[in-house]
Amino acid sequence: MVLTELQVLFELDYGFGRLGEAFAVIWLLAVISMAIGILVSNLARTEGQVIPFIPLVIIPSFLFSGIIVAVDRLPVWAQVISRLSPMYYAN
Repeated sequence: MVLTELQVLFELDYGFGRLGEAFAVIWLLAVISMAIGILVSNLARTEGQVIPFIPLVIIPSFLFSGIIVAVDRLPVWAQVISRLSPMYYAN
């Protein structure tokens, strides 16, 4: 619904297939992010133990997403990790 409203508001010329792809990427990013959050919360015993996990999850996913350095310029091992990161697909 939001994608449809954005298309009307900004007069975007995207077809149904392109909107479907954008919806699928957004939906998968949300589901995977929730799964990572649930995993981290299961590993921690208290709320205070969750806080140190946040930089351990957010910073690598941001660095390997290709926002700062293009993924093609990273070493091969980092390219593999990059493709496992949800932020790579959101970028």
